[in-house]
Amino acid sequence: MKTRNCIVAIMLSIVMAVSAALPSVPLAAANTDPTNESAARDVSGTEAPKPDVTPSKPETLEEAQQRAAAAEAELEAAQKLIAELQAAAQTNASELEAARKLIEELQTTTQANASEIAATKELLVNTMGAPTVTLTNTAYNKIRVSWEKMNGVTGYLVYRSTSKNGTYTKIKTAKSADSLYTTNTGLTCGTTYYYKVRAYLNTSSGQILSPFSAVAKLKAKPAPVTISKVTAGKKQAAITLKAQTGVSGYGIYRSTSETGTFKRVKTILSGATMKYTNTKLVSKKTYYYKARAYYSVGSTIVWGAYSPVMSVTVK
Repeated sequence: MKTRNCIVAIMLSIVMAVSAALPSVPLAAANTDPTNESAARDVSGTEAPKPDVTPSKPETLEEAQQRAAAAEAELEAAQKLIAELQAAAQTNASELEAARKLIEELQTTTQANASEIAATKELLVNTMGAPTVTLTNTAYNKIRVSWEKMNGVTGYLVYRSTSKNGTYTKIKTAKSADSLYTTNTGLTCGTTYYYKVRAYLNTSSGQILSPFSAVAKLKAKPAPVTISKVTAGKKQAAITLKAQTGVSGYGIYRSTSETGTFKRVKTILSGATMKYTNTKLVSKKTYYYKARAYYSVGSTIVWGAYSPVMSVTVK
């Protein structure tokens, strides 16, 4: 638009210059006949003043040539300016085309980089693999979630649900590659919980997530009981348990073979003495003992896992 305005202004200047170079021709005035008395009077009958008909000084040939030369110079300057403007317009068009091509190249490069980043992420995910998860009861309302260490990751994300195919909620972000477990507390004893874990890697282009581990499940129940010691007596054996916090009680079981059938011989309520003496045994015979804790949920008893089996030969 600016170029068009410049050209219009130049053309107007040229027209004005050429017009100025031409000899002036006075226009014929109407009713200039001095003998026409009616024209020499106005409507009131008063005689009108006569126009000045003194002829102007004629232009010399030299002056006309000078004006023509000046007009020709202006015309030449205008033509030169038009040529410069046209060249500038062509240059701008070339620069615009070059800019357009550069934008296309940048867009192509960006798309290629995005594809490379996506491929790299996919490769990293495939290389990372999925963690292996193990669950352990640590109390009647606690489950320990642990997993194997994965090399080259930033940390791990732990998710929990109350059904295998239900909605999983993230319960822990382990922010170190060396953090290999978390204890999930505040659980409802007797309820089965489902867990899965995935690793994550922080990169300059964002966070990369590994596949999920296989779903692991475990019922919230008391942790396995520890038998502190089993002492032999005369036709009797004394079994001492290690107390657990929060449980309702313990059961002690006995068998005459390590892999045989175990029968519960004693139930100890929580808060009572943790030692039980099993009497009326056969002298010189070996007996096998194990124990477990339980937690009462209303009218339901939730038993924990058994302790390791311990043996004793009575006197």
